[in-house]
Amino acid sequence: MSKYTEDETLLEKLKTGNSIVWKDFFDKNSHPFLLYIIKYTGMDKDAAIEKYQDAMVIFHRKVTRNELNPPLQSTLKTYLIGIGKMLCRQKGRMDDHTDEIPEV
Repeated sequence: MSKYTEDETLLEKLKTGNSIVWKDFFDKNSHPFLLYIIKYTGMDKDAAIEKYQDAMVIFHRKVTRNELNPPLQSTLKTYLIGIGKMLCRQKGRMDDHTDEIPEV
């Protein structure tokens, strides 16, 4: 049994596509994400907000494509921050002018 049962319940709610649940998740995780990314990379707040939006697009894609399933190995917040870290690491290897959100 997973130790992340609350997050697994939230994941199931997110999979329904309920916009209120998604907005709640977005709002609840923006501050911790931004704090971590700003500290981790030293980027300014506007750039960190852009990374958050990109990470949320990828997270949404993973949830709606049913690529993220229980049992979870971490909290959803940790997973989202991990996506942000991967995006920051890829920055040097990608053309900064691309509009496409990469798969991670």
